[in-house]
Amino acid sequence: MIINLFKTNQVSGIIFLIIFQVLIFLNPAFHDVPLRYNTEDTILYNILFESWANIKWLNLPLSFVLIFTQAMVYNYLIIQLNLLGRTTYLPAFFYLLIACMLPGNLLFNSGVVAASFIVPAVYILMTAPADKRPLRTVFNIAILFSTGSLFYLQALFYFPFVLIAMAILGMFSFRTVMVSFTGFILPYVYVVSYYFWIDDLAGYWERQYAKLIHFIPVNFPFHWAELVLYGIIIIILILSLIKYITTRFTLKVIQRRIYNVFTLFFIISILIPLFFKEAHKQQVVFLAIPMGVYLSFYFLTLRRQWVADVFAIILFITIAVLQIEFYQPFSK
Repeated sequence: MIINLFKTNQVSGIIFLIIFQVLIFLNPAFHDVPLRYNTEDTILYNILFESWANIKWLNLPLSFVLIFTQAMVYNYLIIQLNLLGRTTYLPAFFYLLIACMLPGNLLFNSGVVAASFIVPAVYILMTAPADKRPLRTVFNIAILFSTGSLFYLQALFYFPFVLIAMAILGMFSFRTVMVSFTGFILPYVYVVSYYFWIDDLAGYWERQYAKLIHFIPVNFPFHWAELVLYGIIIIILILSLIKYITTRFTLKVIQRRIYNVFTLFFIISILIPLFFKEAHKQQVVFLAIPMGVYLSFYFLTLRRQWVADVFAIILFITIAVLQIEFYQPFSK
């Protein structure tokens, strides 16, 4: 019954999405939460954060609007590509569920800001094969990924994803590689030039890269409820992949390629945290991009709806426990 609320293609689906997200944001709204829970961020994000840090009430509304907008753009992408065979708001629901399942990710953070660039970039990438101007499209994709990495450095590691995805989608050539490389480095040319002229290039390297990058995270803390949440998500994801593998031959070739690109994005998103000193849990926001479509595919084809409701109830209870544990110390 719970999942069925978001299977609709009517306006009521958007209303249910707003209600669902409001319910998730209620707990931090009634607690005196910190403005940020992670200090290992890029220089540009720190500047952005400090520009409005004195306006505390903006924290949750900004995060709310950004995540909801990302979910709607993501939903539009999945429907336009016809990956599910019908119009539904399930992709947006699962994007919101995964992006917001960790309490700290509800706060305005670098991952949410970067995802505002990455989600449109993925949208443009998936629709690029039909574009009449592929070079301009590839350049725009690279620019968006690179700009996102200025706020969340981990996004810079998606450059291999863009190249491999272009090969999967049949767009790989010497020209597209050079254009994408140019798009990736262009924002950094301006940044490096700025720090060169103010004679702080060494300081920029230290604060932006040497301080953050480290193979295998030094600190990797987990709450027991968080491990339970990850376990449930992994089980559902495995079931979704099995369902996709057994039915993928009913899809068109281009659809199977797009699913392969989403799988590649998932693998790279899992590997990226291994190259940073601190395990940034904002990375979960990016996992919502590939997982949203697979979970939607699974629950749309699931005949036993009580199974979907059981999974949903367990997920909601676990998320509630995590929120209580996280926000309780900040009670007003």
